[in-house]
This record gives sequence, C-alpha cells and structure tokens, in this order.
Amino acid sequence: MIQNVRLEGYSQQLIFFPVDNTKSRGDDIIMSVMKLIEMTVLTSNHVNIELPLQWLGLLDQILVLNKPFLTKCEVERYSKILDMSHIEMVSMLSLFNEMGILMWHEEDNLSDVVILDAVKYFVEPMAIVICNHKLSGNSYSAYHNNVLHGYCKQHYFTEYHRMVSKGVVCDYLLCVLLQSCGDQYNQVIELMIKYGFI
Repeated sequence: MIQNVRLEGYSQQLIFFPVDNTKSRGDDIIMSVMKLIEMTVLTSNHVNIELPLQWLGLLDQILVLNKPFLTKCEVERYSKILDMSHIEMVSMLSLFNEMGILMWHEEDNLSDVVILDAVKYFVEPMAIVICNHKLSGNSYSAYHNNVLHGYCKQHYFTEYHRMVSKGVVCDYLLCVLLQSCGDQYNQVIELMIKYGFI
C-alpha cells in the first residue's frame, strides 16, 4: 500500500490522500499523488526489465487471435514456432501475469488455461451469480436479471431463494448459472474460490 508520508498541515502519517476535487491539478495533494505513482511505477522491476523479442512476438501472436482464453498447449504450440523452450514460455506467462497483461496461475487446477480477456472469461460469468438479485424500492437500475435467473427461480425455487437471500449456492445451481463457461466451468469456479468470490 502506498502511504502518504509527506502531507503538509497534517501531523500524522495517513493511509489516504485527502483531495479537493474542485482544484484538479491546482491541488498540491493531487500533484504529490501523481509524483508518488510515477516514482513507484518507474522503480517497479517489470517496468525496467528487458524482454526477449520472442516473448513479445508470442504475445502478439496470441492476442491477435482475439479469444478470451487459450489452453497452455495452444500457447506452447505458438511458442515452438518461435523456438522458445517450455521454461521460457512459463517464465513469460508468469511475468505477463504479474504485469496484468494476461492471467495465468501455476496451481494445478488453473495452469492449463491462459486467460487473455478476463472480463469475458471470468467477470461476465461470475456476475451472473454475484449480482443484485432483488429489487430495492422501484429501482431497476441496479437489478440484475436474465433468463437463467428466471429458469432457476422456476425450477429450483428453494435453492435459488437460499442463494439470493443467504448467499449460499449449491453445485447444480452453479452449473445452470455458469453453463456458458462450457468445459471451462471448473476453472472459473477455481478462480472464484481463489479470489474469494465463493
């Protein structure tokens, strides 16, 4: 966490930056935040690291496919075209994961998938399960409802009600709600567990 250690007018160290949003760049605090972020970024290891041209070539090849994910075997096929070893490919995936360019985890249950579009692969399916299932007042703006919710309400009323009222979901309800994940269902569940969503 970045801590605000030099804030004029305050005697104690703060873990936030009090900002006057009306001043924009005229606010000294905003300028100090910007400088601190820039300094932090410039001193980060992955910003200053030199990358092999093969890594960037492989990244270009897989991103141009415009797919939400590839299997590790598919990425390995592309890496062999560029004469990359398995160890180099794994190092590349680890670094690009750290940099937020793609998602790849070395855990056994997740290592076979390289996620290129986390929103399509993970966030959209997860939002079917974790969303506002109830109307509050007359407001529809934050209310999330789709065909699968209606199906679950009709066919699994007790289980669906328990999910929306108590936050407890059973396996077969998850299977219905996450059916768009297809053969990636188990990996999406593993990611939801890994990041504390279920």
